[in-house]
Amino acid sequence: MFEVVIFTEEKMNDLVEFQVRRMRKFTDRTIYIVPREDAYVSLVYNPISIKKEMYPLKSGGSLCSIAKNSNSKYFYFLYADSIVLLNPLFLKEMENVAVVTKPYLDLDITVLRQERIMRIKHNPILNDYVLTGHYFFTRDFILKHFPDYGHIEEILKEIVPRCGLKAYRYQGKWLRITSPEELYLLKSIRE
Repeated sequence: MFEVVIFTEEKMNDLVEFQVRRMRKFTDRTIYIVPREDAYVSLVYNPISIKKEMYPLKSGGSLCSIAKNSNSKYFYFLYADSIVLLNPLFLKEMENVAVVTKPYLDLDITVLRQERIMRIKHNPILNDYVLTGHYFFTRDFILKHFPDYGHIEEILKEIVPRCGLKAYRYQGKWLRITSPEELYLLKSIRE
């Protein structure tokens, strides 16, 4: 099995609980919550460990600290506000993988010819892939490549050319929860 690390930069207890409930379907190992502020999660979801750093290590540094103090071979890292509905056990087979997707614009694009609208594209999907904030790493990979401080994305920019990180192309809808309205929408999602 694997351990889960959920990083949250804001007080998002509902989102954290949503992610814990989802992850509990796939692992019975410890779920670490790394909050910027105090976080509350129901004790129903044990084993839970809330890891509040005296000096913030950022996402990558926190993951490295957890890996150093754990005996788990695998870690699934995610940001609490990033929702991808996939089975992380599938990623375990790939090892050391970042979940990427082609994002869509939450806007309508208009194609103009002079002053006339020729076509309207509703919520177009972009061509480039972006990181979703979901990663599956082995402990050895983390200990070899991650420093004690820094955000995962900053660290990956430095190490990607030499580390052999794989990409999983997620085809589903990726949600970034940034407002109370989006959180309300999330609560209506049925898996």
